Amino acid sequence: MRQLAVAAKFRHATWGPDELFWGELYASRRVPCKPTLARPGTRDEYSACCGRELIREGLYDFLLFSLPDNDYFSHRFGPERMPESVAHADRCFGELVDEAGGIAAFLDEHAVILLGDHGQTAVEHELHLQAELGRDWQVLQPNDPAPELAELAVSPTARAAAVYVLAEGAAARRIHAKVQARLRTLEGIELIAWLEDRDGEPVIRSNPGPPPAEGVWAVVERDGARLRFRPGRVVGDRRGG
Repeated sequence: MRQLAVAAKFRHATWGPDELFWGELYASRRVPCKPTLARPGTRDEYSACCGRELIREGLYDFLLFSLPDNDYFSHRFGPERMPESVAHADRCFGELVDEAGGIAAFLDEHAVILLGDHGQTAVEHELHLQAELGRDWQVLQPNDPAPELAELAVSPTARAAAVYVLAEGAAARRIHAKVQARLRTLEGIELIAWLEDRDGEPVIRSNPGPPPAEGVWAVVERDGARLRFRPGRVVGDRRGG
């Protein structure tokens, strides 16, 4: 992959840390670690090997150490087998600990922050949200021949579904209210979230990008109960936010 990129003169500056290892695509120095063309299920060992080299040479003040194979494994084999991939990630993290001289020596030199990007839940029942909403509204389709007629668009976003109201003005507010009511009747929906202004009207924006923060509330509803929140000045973080 690297040779192909070089042959195609695909060259751009890499803005990042002094030491960066990204499989076949980029390595800031030569290491005795064999990249794996980023094939799922083979990346944790490469991370462990590069991590050992960084510890051996004392090349970092802060190390972001990624073990991504659990993502693929849990999608491929389901949540009941996740302990296997978590144990594999643990062994790869153990490579760093061993190189540092054991867990006591490692913790003498390191403060550790452990993050997991997600766990999987088995999907037993599908919710065809696009089809359900299509009973009452014109929903935008892939390569839609008449996109200007669409009233809604539906797409996945991480662990949720995003429903976009494509109308504007009073029509958009009416559709927004009716879509909320329709979603409340569908089995399988746990949370509904949207943005409101200070008067309780939904925030409908025709332009992409983040909404104005002033006077905008986030609303989350579950089983008829609502939580409303927004940025404020009572509690702040260390950066003044």
